[in-house]
Amino acid sequence: MTLAHQAAPPLQPAADPLDAQSLPTTFGTLGTAAVMFAETGLLIGFFLVSLVPVGLELVWSRRPHGANGGA
Repeated sequence: MTLAHQAAPPLQPAADPLDAQSLPTTFGTLGTAAVMFAETGLLIGFFLVSLVPVGLELVWSRRPHGANGGA
């Protein structure tokens, strides 16, 4: 007795990234918001990462130094 193997059907992607309607349908509002939050954080962190030390230096330089406020 021989067993005939049937070919498995091709895998279909869960969401079509080129179809604007499939992403919210597949992942829902919360999933779409999570992706937007992560991508926005990466964008801000990538482009503005060098501004954090500059901002801290500006805040630090405006503090009065010493007991009488002088340098």
